[in-house]
Amino acid sequence: MSKKLKNKGTILKNVKIKLKALTILYAEDEIGIRKNIMKTLSYYAKDVYEASNGQEALDLYEKNKPDIIISDIHMPIMDGIEFIKKVREHDKNTPVIMITAHTDKKYLLEAVELHMEKYIVKPINTKMLFEVLGKCINSLNINNTITSVSYTHLTLPTKRIV
Repeated sequence: MSKKLKNKGTILKNVKIKLKALTILYAEDEIGIRKNIMKTLSYYAKDVYEASNGQEALDLYEKNKPDIIISDIHMPIMDGIEFIKKVREHDKNTPVIMITAHTDKKYLLEAVELHMEKYIVKPINTKMLFEVLGKCINSLNINNTITSVSYTHLTLPTKRIV
């Protein structure tokens, strides 16, 4: 086995291990796809919250504050773009993976503006999903590092200045 393939295998193994500590919100209106991906994600993640439309996803997001969001774009009641826009009003850091069966440029451009990790076109390849989840984990690590660094360098005055 080549060194490159071995490293990729190790990276994917590490992603699967790190997922055990994370929660994921998965929004998909197509029940067959949703159940298959939920089964896979549930095996690896700490918790997976399942939504069949954007409004349900928003309600679950507000209640559970997941570490990662995976959302279809085309869904009833509220589409994935609108759902993520509402999340981004208060949360710029949660990694987002957008999934769609369409390669419509309009949706792609809107999705890109919402700061997401990846835009995946269906059918979903499990290997690619885990690679993108690895990027989400890296993003979470970077955000946590930035937050902790900014707090550790915060100094408060010890004397009162009049």
